[in-house]
This record gives sequence, structure tokens and C-alpha cells, in this order.
Amino acid sequence: MGVGQEASRRLAEAEYQAAEKARLERGLLPRPVLSNPRLKWATRYRPGGGRALLGGDFYDGIQLDDGTVRVVVGDVTGHGPDEAALGVALRVAWRALVLAQVPEEAVLPGMQRVLELERHAEDVFATACDISLAPDLRRAVVRIAGHPCPLIIRDDAAEQIPVPSRGPLLGLSEDTTWQGSEIQLGEEWALVVFTDGIIEGRSPRGGRLEVAGLARLASEAMLTGLGKLADELIAGAEEANGGALPDDVALFVLGVGSGW
Repeated sequence: MGVGQEASRRLAEAEYQAAEKARLERGLLPRPVLSNPRLKWATRYRPGGGRALLGGDFYDGIQLDDGTVRVVVGDVTGHGPDEAALGVALRVAWRALVLAQVPEEAVLPGMQRVLELERHAEDVFATACDISLAPDLRRAVVRIAGHPCPLIIRDDAAEQIPVPSRGPLLGLSEDTTWQGSEIQLGEEWALVVFTDGIIEGRSPRGGRLEVAGLARLASEAMLTGLGKLADELIAGAEEANGGALPDDVALFVLGVGSGW
């Protein structure tokens, strides 16, 4: 193969990879459809391990006609194009189920059925945090399928939401139900919904950042907007890790109040 042919081959390969990346980003990184002017929000996605392509983490948000706000953040186990494609399938399934107004308690079981049909191996699972915000934005129902519980920030202090009714990963066992836990949010608050990639970095002392470390970062962040908060959380996790985080990170931050 001549020099010119090799250059053409590399150019075609680079263009193909760029097109694939754009296709994955369109599927994995939708723009949430949220119109309540009182609700502020921001999303972030960082591929882990220096990879250019996105992985199996996913998120979405939809506001229904009655003012209810639905949010999901999830994570497919493993890395690669198969996991990324499955993440897209689960995200689209979640949006379709929500828009079809199926009962809230039936959404995670519906996603599990899609996972069982679409996964390429029996040992591929997914986690999910499914949230329903009441139209008045003062309370929420949280359903957890093997996923980290969100952080809540109130009065410049962050803590993990206690969700007593946590369920297993999607695809782990059949005929599973995921119970909802009602959370009182109050007048002003912010929620940080995240995948575990952001808490799995190593601290300088050799331990993982963990949820407590993320809550500390959120409490110490200069709160000048939710986008800034999301950026500071990722930057703080990377600093604690001493570099890029090994796993993908997805964040969905939303809040109500003058501070956002």
C-alpha cells in the first residue's frame, strides 16, 4: 500500500470513528425536555479512562403535561460498543414508558424486560435511579435499582438521600419490584444524581472517594449555578484521583431556589 493510500485509509478511519462518536452522543446524551421555569438543571458526561467514545452510562429527563418531572440516570455494566448500544436502548425505553404514562412502579420492570431482550450476555446488568418530582417541586419519589442514591443539597450542606427501599440491579433477578421512597425536598434544594464512576476514583490516602467524599465536594463547592457545580464535582473527583477517572461519569443536577 502506497503512502497516499495509507493516508486515505487513516482519514477514512478517522471520519468513521468521528461519525460513530457523534451517533453515540446523539443517542446517549439527549436534551432533557423540562420547561418549568422554577426548575434549573444541568447535565454532564465524561468518558472514563481517556476513551474518546462514550460508554453505557445514560440519563434523561421529561416533564409531563400535569407538571410532574421525571428523571433517570443509569449505568450498564462493562465498557464497549455493546454496552453503549444497550445504554441507548434503556434510555429510549425509559422515555417511551414515561411518555406512554405507564404507572411509575412499572417503568423499571419495563426497562428490565428490554435489558433482558437486548443484552449480548447473561452477565450484563444495569443500575438505575428513577425519580419522579411532584408538580409543586417540593417532594419526590425515588426508585433505586442497584444505583447510588442521589445527593441533596440544602442550606449549603450536602448529604446522601436515605432511600430505605432499594432494589437489585436490572437484569439480576426476574419478577423484581422496585418500591418508591417519598422524599420531602422543601422550598430550596438541589439534587445531584450520578453514576458510580465519579465516586470510584482513588484519594491521595489510597481509599476511594466514595459518596461521603462527593458530598464533601458538593458542600465546599462555590454554588454559582448548577452547571458550575457539576463541573466542580467532576474536577474535584479527578483531582482526588490524580487524573482522569477510570470509569464513565454521568451527572444530572437539578434544583429549585435563588442560588441556582
